[in-house]
Amino acid sequence: MLGGLVNLADTLPSDLTKFLVQSYDPASSALVFPGRGTIPVDAASVHRNFGLPNRGPRLKYIVEKESVKAFNEMFNHAGPPKHPTVTEFTKTMKAMKGTTDNKFLTGWLAVAFNTFLAPTTSLSLSPRCYSVVLEPDVLLKSNVSLFVADHINEAFRNMGEDKQTVCCCLYHLIVSSN
Repeated sequence: MLGGLVNLADTLPSDLTKFLVQSYDPASSALVFPGRGTIPVDAASVHRNFGLPNRGPRLKYIVEKESVKAFNEMFNHAGPPKHPTVTEFTKTMKAMKGTTDNKFLTGWLAVAFNTFLAPTTSLSLSPRCYSVVLEPDVLLKSNVSLFVADHINEAFRNMGEDKQTVCCCLYHLIVSSN
């Protein structure tokens, strides 16, 4: 169900990225191309492009103390106030040497949320993802597509007029434009 995340390119052409960012209209949640039409960026398009779940309850993306503690215990991390950087955590994942168990899935999902689904400007993992990634069965029954679409729109609403880049799913904007 999350297989579309595995097939992402690791670089984006900067001119195309800038063009798409400047073409995105948060009021309509769409890429707007004057004289050519619009491409909606909504839960349906996220689902179509990435195969993420598009039904069920809203995804709860909040810090829960119990989840932070459980995540840190699972990965032997000292925990707050410092959370591991994505780079540090990726090294932890590589050290698992291909183990395919729930611990690996939890770690992989944490990286996916922090680098693609809901990235921030921080280099550290966001503890808001911990409650989500610790329960993959609940995640698969949640509306992840709506979460991603909402995250994109929120990121653009919080930007200034001089749009250059945004901490959200630029991959989605590019795939949507194809």
